[in-house]
Amino acid sequence: MLTSINITRHDESTDPLSFASLRKEGIAYAQHFSGSVWTDYNAHDPGVTILEQLCYGLTELRYRSEFDVEDYLAEQDGYLNLTQLALYPPEDILPARACNIEDYQNLLLDSIEEIDRLWISQQPSIYRGLYQIQLQLTPLMRARCLSRPALGEKIIDKVSLIYGKNRNLCENIGDISIVKDKGYQLIASIDLLSEVDAEAVLAEIYDVCHQWLVGRLVVESYDTQMKAGESLDSILTGPKTVHGRYHTHHFQHNTGVRTISSLYSHVRLIKGIDAINHLSLIDADKIVNESMFNHPDTRVEHMEIRDKAWLSMPVCEAEMNVLVHRHQQRVSIHFDRFNAYLEHRQFKQYSVRHTRQEVSSLYQPIEGTCRQQKQYYSVQYHFPVHYNLSVMGTQASSSLAEKAKANQLKGYLLLFDQLLANFSENINHIKTLFSIDIHVNRTYQFYHFDSISLQGIEQFYPKKRQKVTAALVKFDDFNERKGRVLDYLLALYGEEFQQTILRQFNHYKSKLEIETEILHNKYQYLRTIVSLGRDRGGGFDYRSYRLFETNVGGFQYRLSCKLGMQLHKWPYTSMIKRAPLDIVSDADFEQKNTAHHNQVMLNDAMEKHLMTIPLIEADLGISPEKIAKLMSSLLPLKRQMIGESFFQKGVNINHYTLVKRQRSDVYDLFFTEQECKDLSTEQLMAQSCRPIYIGSSLHLDKIHRLANVLRRYLTKLNRSSEGVYVVEHLLLKPSDESQQSSSRHDKQVGDDFYSFQISVIFSGFTGRCADKGYRKQAEMVVHEQCPAHILPQCYWLSFSELCEFEQAYMPWLELMRSSDTSNEACQTSAAVLVNLLKQYRLASAGEVHD
Repeated sequence: MLTSINITRHDESTDPLSFASLRKEGIAYAQHFSGSVWTDYNAHDPGVTILEQLCYGLTELRYRSEFDVEDYLAEQDGYLNLTQLALYPPEDILPARACNIEDYQNLLLDSIEEIDRLWISQQPSIYRGLYQIQLQLTPLMRARCLSRPALGEKIIDKVSLIYGKNRNLCENIGDISIVKDKGYQLIASIDLLSEVDAEAVLAEIYDVCHQWLVGRLVVESYDTQMKAGESLDSILTGPKTVHGRYHTHHFQHNTGVRTISSLYSHVRLIKGIDAINHLSLIDADKIVNESMFNHPDTRVEHMEIRDKAWLSMPVCEAEMNVLVHRHQQRVSIHFDRFNAYLEHRQFKQYSVRHTRQEVSSLYQPIEGTCRQQKQYYSVQYHFPVHYNLSVMGTQASSSLAEKAKANQLKGYLLLFDQLLANFSENINHIKTLFSIDIHVNRTYQFYHFDSISLQGIEQFYPKKRQKVTAALVKFDDFNERKGRVLDYLLALYGEEFQQTILRQFNHYKSKLEIETEILHNKYQYLRTIVSLGRDRGGGFDYRSYRLFETNVGGFQYRLSCKLGMQLHKWPYTSMIKRAPLDIVSDADFEQKNTAHHNQVMLNDAMEKHLMTIPLIEADLGISPEKIAKLMSSLLPLKRQMIGESFFQKGVNINHYTLVKRQRSDVYDLFFTEQECKDLSTEQLMAQSCRPIYIGSSLHLDKIHRLANVLRRYLTKLNRSSEGVYVVEHLLLKPSDESQQSSSRHDKQVGDDFYSFQISVIFSGFTGRCADKGYRKQAEMVVHEQCPAHILPQCYWLSFSELCEFEQAYMPWLELMRSSDTSNEACQTSAAVLVNLLKQYRLASAGEVHD
């Protein structure tokens, strides 16, 4: 018996947010708090009327908060701006980076149509991580390369470029070559049935023999995989391809060895063949004679078939060595018709490789219905007319007392109305709350009533909206609340980005500034989260220009983000050199600077106390050109050098102090290695303290300004100098493995310096990077982010050491852009880098030993 279709009746008593439940709970609260003061809870009571109207308003807000998520995120036309919401389509977020041989085969076959088959294997070498790639070209391209060998070099270069863009850390190509096998030619004698087309059958015979030799290349389109029942995440497993998924089916005997008898069984399955009198394969360069067609028992002859051999297709009738018979009569083959059939079969096979697949057609794009309401409808308009709260307001004939009562009630209800309106406004701005729009500066929304949304409201509202906004800012901790929203978006991708390392080792900014920077770092992280997750183990493309934000390598990019390093252009010492400045040791700086003049200034009549300098966070309003000119005029920087301690500690305003001369109104500004709050006048005057005189002024505000300008200038230089280099040892390997040096360095750093090892180079001379606590935490981050099979070694270089490293590293990068990395200039440049890295390793081992 069929059951009737019906809609289940809604039971208000079980719904805590229904009008009846809200009204009942409101009455209960009124009874509890009013006690014996108010005992009449009938419907005609004004208090009950107010309660009912507010409960009705709550049910409307409840209805508006129960739409689908996409409705809150949709634009006016229903479109979802996924990029602005840090949400990414399946074709971007699901594919992974190539990580095994099959993945690389798919990428290369999908990108280079001139390749018919390819083989990737580990290169026999003393170094691990090297691949050798062997290419087999399509028949057409193979014929072209015979007349134009330069085409083959172009194909090899194209393979190198594509591999370089998808290269993983500590992996590289050892060798790329085109298979030089001369191939086979087919020798056969075939009897056909009477009703078949001889040219068509012959074309199929050649095609089957070719696929038997090289394997059948199967290209599964996305649509085919979807119809086969595969899920979208399964289809998009592995690297993203344009034409589909590639498989090569190899024909082998049960024993795993290919024999002519196996080929015979496949050819025999072709429709239209009556008998196979003879079937054999011979080298393409051999001359065919009549006796080859009469070899005894060739169908089961065992011969060793070369793995990477191919079948030579006839280009003219004279090269056809297949005899076709019908009723014991020789059949004359029309070569043009045969060639047309063969090209048609090859076109069907290769056409799938030229058909672009659109992943977006496999799923329904997410759309929503925009539910935003710009205008809030006040609950006061639902009150009975005699409450004088309608759109028309009080009547003109109403007395002043009646108007006053209406305004009093309106003002009282505004407290509740404002809460309801704010809730409604926050619902309308959910899309803004969850966006990664950097220009949004608040998370809580406030609804501003006007005379249209609520008549007569101007009597109760402040005239300037800025007052309301300013009051709201006090309760809206934007960085904290927006940070939690961004943390939620990061968690959708299995990521977290707390950056406690920035808070713990904050040498440059105030607490508010560092929280703002962390928030902006999260914005940047979410904008690039696809590549940060997918390419976390990727190396840089040494065949292309190495731009920091586009071609730095997935591992190095992710490491920079995790450590809070600014993503700026390098070399990292460039801004200091352009200043121009040289960072020297404290002893050299004291010797070559005006230490004696400092002491004279201190011995001049001074007050007994030191004056601290306030930190100015507002914009000082000085152009970079004026700042550079001012800094170069300061006494300690005139010699275009700065001491290490001054450079590192000068970013802290507490290391600057003022001394007022007793006999004049001059203020002297000094830099001290100790913070001013921990320093006494006697300590400042002591020879061991080594204060550095900076400048003087008659005006206190000017000297405060000078100290803050200097602090910001040094902070900028410090931040611009902080960065990370990741050097893969495998890219520095000598081209001739037999010519490895056996120096003292090689014996001390280990036999295999190149396989699965990287050197992570840091600027060790800045304020933050000189902190041993920061170094320890940064090295922990390096080991956490580095792939498990790779050994990272961290080095913290001084300014002179980093200059030396960059002078060797930058030319090597330019030489690596050449396709021939084994040339003498590139090898010489790599040897210089190797010697530097080995010196760093020996020095680091010595520090650990000490």
